[in-house]
Amino acid sequence: MLSMKKIRLFIIPHAGGSASGYYRLKPYLSSEIELCPIELAGRGDRCEEGLYDTLESAVDDVFDQIKNKLPDLPYALFGHSMGSVIIYELYYKIREERLTEPKHMFFSGSGAPDVVRENKIAYHKLPMQELKRSMGEFGYTPDIIFDNEELRDYFLPILMSDFRITENYACAEKMERIGCPISAFCGKEEDISSNELMAWKNHTSIGCGIYKFEGSHFFIFEDIKNVVRTINSVLV
Repeated sequence: MLSMKKIRLFIIPHAGGSASGYYRLKPYLSSEIELCPIELAGRGDRCEEGLYDTLESAVDDVFDQIKNKLPDLPYALFGHSMGSVIIYELYYKIREERLTEPKHMFFSGSGAPDVVRENKIAYHKLPMQELKRSMGEFGYTPDIIFDNEELRDYFLPILMSDFRITENYACAEKMERIGCPISAFCGKEEDISSNELMAWKNHTSIGCGIYKFEGSHFFIFEDIKNVVRTINSVLV
C-alpha cells in the first residue's frame, strides 16, 4: 500500500538536543509531510551509546540512520544550530554516495559555515558558572539542569561534547554548490549577523529563501506556528 505522505522531513537537533523536542512541530505540520526527527548518539533512546568525537562521526551516524529511507519518498533536510552544520556536510556525503538528493534544505539558527565569526566563544571550554550564564542568555537550559547534580551529570557531557565537535569543525571548500533550493531561518533577536545569514545564498545553485522569526536562538519553538507555516508553504 502506497503512503499518503508526499515528502519526508528529516530533522537534526541542536547541540544538547534530542529528537523528542521536535515532535512539537507535528500538530502544525501539513498532513502531506512525514516528520522524522533523528536521534543523535548519547541521548534519548540512544543514551547508552558513546558521544561523537568529531562532527564527521555525527554526519556518518546520521547518514547510516537515513540512507535506506532516501529512495522511499522525496525528502527534505532540516537542521537547527549544530544540526545545520550536520546537514550541510550530510548533503555532500549523500552526493558522494550517489544516493537520492534532498528536494529542499532548511538551515536554522546558524550562519553559513564558511563565514568566520569575530570574537567566537569556545563554549566547551567555559567554566561552569560562565556556561550557565551563557546558556541562560540563549534560552538553552533551565537553571535546574545546572543546579541539580543528577541532571547536570547527565546533560552537561552531551552539551559540552556537541559544542566541542561543532567548535572544532572547519568548513572545507566544496567543489560544487548544493543542487537544491535552500532556506535559512533565524530569530530576530539572536546573535547572527546579516552577513552570516545572507552568505547561505552562496551555497546553492538554485535559490535561497531568508526568513526571520520572532524570538532568539530557539525561535523555532518560540514562534513555532509561523516556523511550521513557512515549512509547509515551502514543501507542499
